[in-house]
Amino acid sequence: MKKPALQDPHLEGMLEDLLDEDVERSVLDNGLVLLCKPDSSAPVVSVQCFLRTGSVHEETLPGSGASHYLEHMLFKGTAKREEKEIMEEVQRLGGYSNAYTTYDHTAYHIDLPSAYVRNAVEILDDMVFSSLLRDEDAKSEKEVILREIAMYEDDPYSKMGQVLLETVFREHPYRFPVIGYRDIFAGLTVDELKGYYRERYAPNNAVLVIVGDVPPHECRAMVEEIVGIRPRGRVRTLLSPKEPPQYGARSASLYGEVNLSRQGIAFRIPGMEHEDAAALRILADLLGQGKSSFLWRELREGAELVHDIEAGLWTPSGLGLFTIYFLSEPNQREKALAGVFQAIERFSRNPVAPDKLKKIFRRYCARQIAKRKTMSAQAGALGNAEVVWGDLEYPRAFLRAMSAVTPEDLIRTVKRYFVTENSTEVSLNPEQLRPRQNKRGAAGGKEERFAVETLENGVTLLWQADSRLPTGVVQALWGGGLCYEGAAQAGASSLIARLLAKDTKHHTAQEVEEWTEDHAVQLRGVSGQTFLGLGLEARPHDFDQALTLWQQSLHEPIFREEAFQREKTAAIADFQEEMDDPREYAMYRFRRHYYGEDHPLGHLAGGDDISLQALTPSKIRSLHQELLMGSNLVVAVGGDLPRDKVLSRLREDLTKLPPGKPPRAKSTAGAGTHSRGEVIVEERPAEQEIVILGFPFIGIRDPRARFEVSLLNEIFNGMSSRLFDEVRNRRGLAYYVASSESYGIDEGSYFFYAGTAPGKGPEVLEEMHKEVERIRTTGPTDEEWERCRNFCLSRYAMRRQSINQRLNSACFSALQGYDPNDTFAYQERLFSVPRQAIIDMANEFLQPAHSLGYILKPKG
Repeated sequence: MKKPALQDPHLEGMLEDLLDEDVERSVLDNGLVLLCKPDSSAPVVSVQCFLRTGSVHEETLPGSGASHYLEHMLFKGTAKREEKEIMEEVQRLGGYSNAYTTYDHTAYHIDLPSAYVRNAVEILDDMVFSSLLRDEDAKSEKEVILREIAMYEDDPYSKMGQVLLETVFREHPYRFPVIGYRDIFAGLTVDELKGYYRERYAPNNAVLVIVGDVPPHECRAMVEEIVGIRPRGRVRTLLSPKEPPQYGARSASLYGEVNLSRQGIAFRIPGMEHEDAAALRILADLLGQGKSSFLWRELREGAELVHDIEAGLWTPSGLGLFTIYFLSEPNQREKALAGVFQAIERFSRNPVAPDKLKKIFRRYCARQIAKRKTMSAQAGALGNAEVVWGDLEYPRAFLRAMSAVTPEDLIRTVKRYFVTENSTEVSLNPEQLRPRQNKRGAAGGKEERFAVETLENGVTLLWQADSRLPTGVVQALWGGGLCYEGAAQAGASSLIARLLAKDTKHHTAQEVEEWTEDHAVQLRGVSGQTFLGLGLEARPHDFDQALTLWQQSLHEPIFREEAFQREKTAAIADFQEEMDDPREYAMYRFRRHYYGEDHPLGHLAGGDDISLQALTPSKIRSLHQELLMGSNLVVAVGGDLPRDKVLSRLREDLTKLPPGKPPRAKSTAGAGTHSRGEVIVEERPAEQEIVILGFPFIGIRDPRARFEVSLLNEIFNGMSSRLFDEVRNRRGLAYYVASSESYGIDEGSYFFYAGTAPGKGPEVLEEMHKEVERIRTTGPTDEEWERCRNFCLSRYAMRRQSINQRLNSACFSALQGYDPNDTFAYQERLFSVPRQAIIDMANEFLQPAHSLGYILKPKG
């Protein structure tokens, strides 16, 4: 067994005397915990009521300061006592009353002559459990607290400390200020406050502490008579969310009207119940408590980098922080910050002398003695032990743990917690030191228009600068996919996309994968029903080499047999996995019926097990060569790159492609095997019934695909759509219901789909037809029309946030023959679409006689 490092007869005796407390703990029938400690050293008593509720318990009112608000309001009056009467009665008895709120509890206390202990219990009982919470009082007290919030906001250390907590904690409610955020608190209603009060202020959520010249048996009888009649409440146990691990240093900088810089450093540590808590307590004293502390000597007296520096523990319960704060001249702050970490590293190399540990322990014991000089301090210590630590024996156990800490324990603890990856740094500096807006900042300027040029061989080359992030992006798209490969080779383009970033004439697939992973480079092929492509994203310092790899993948893929077979097997497995999903299976079967097996769109873009099995390396090599030509290619490049250098390389490389005539899409002749207006029913083992309703529609090159179809989709889709509201909310027929489109080059389909209960398919189909008929006859309502246009505009703006998405969209537009800069007039173009155009489109294409219904119902 480890021998206590601080073992000393004098210290051991002091410890036992200090903790030899005669406390009687009992629990009343209504759940109230009562702690009574007799102390006849003075004719005084302290009565304190602790509520197990603080800012971390404001589950439905986070950041509101409701607990603190209640603390104020409980002095505003009850049915028995007005506000003035409460204070006058306490003062008339020679007493003093106050309260405070923390993260995990709220406490109210009255200190007065012990002869009036019953009066104190009655007053606290009345205040705590019978407060009126009147509207007029709430309004006036809200103004008082708003001034208190302003006071905290004016205090530099309070402001910095709050930002420190918000930076350290991402999920735990410790990130919210106890007093609340100004705007959230201002919006807190009296009804919300009353609801919180009813939920949390109950005897079974309270601890009553009485310390003083009162016998315990009298305490128990008196409290039973006064508080014991209160009914038990329905108090829910609230569990705070688990704080995720911290994987790296965090920091934040504040600027304001201050003359000196203030720096806060926090290291995440476990709660006070952890085995390292005692060592951390001693480290706080050794490092930063007083003018003999290590950091004071090193940085204040030695290096003269700071005016003041201190360390401490912040451990409300469960988890906490080891904090270091210092004050310095602004031009010394960064040097002082580095000096703190250097000093801690030096500290960890030199074990503390045992005599120094004894000194720290004696000082801590002396502070504990001082805290117990008054009845009020004793009651506060008992209440905290019960409410915060959950055990009256905790102080004794903790002090004994401190007495056993060794110099080796301290070094181990420093190395465990005081590391950069576990640190958070927040500084408050003079306003004039605020850095100018970095070019990568949020104010980096509006999106640039695309520079567009056509090379001699027909390649369309696009450029858009974006210096907000250190990244460079290239996206190439060319006509491909189902519509160019035909039904017999369905999935060939998808296989090409899988293999483009594999083997080339210069590198094996493994070499490509290793290099891209090592340099965090993304190189990947993409494909769809009408296109094939190759994309690249790399950091600027890797971009030259990454672009070379992209060029080799584009021009010189070799489609090695081994890699081909591996990717073909994976593609077949992907298809089979999709077919395990009833909805995907239903979509596939619908396409087969709607278009027919000989139609390219009668297949999935990735192919199926039959079409994929028939593919060979020579077939996809031939298709790649057939499709990749200048007149069929659009390349967009952008990001934080040197424009002239990159474009020059691309021009030189891309002009090597043959010009040729653009390849033509394969014939789409051939119709589905079923008559329009028919409903096909198939069976498959499943729990839900899948419903699809399809109509013949426009192709991707129809100009209406850009704006009119977007509006049409929003009318039929989303939780606020009429279709969703009727089918799901009102009738409960389906978990999901939506619409979408499937594009070929010159034709496509528009379809609705839903998942419903067995036997409900026909009803869902009927509702789909009803909604289509509504749009065909009357069109969308004013409210729908406004919602749809606004949502389309919002979604467009969201898609434009990423340089990758912008380049991909520009490529796709240019590939279909549109100006990629048309998007800069998106709002104008969208809002110029008349509502009648939607009605006309619905009447042209969404005719019941042209539809094909499909129901996949459970078998059996």
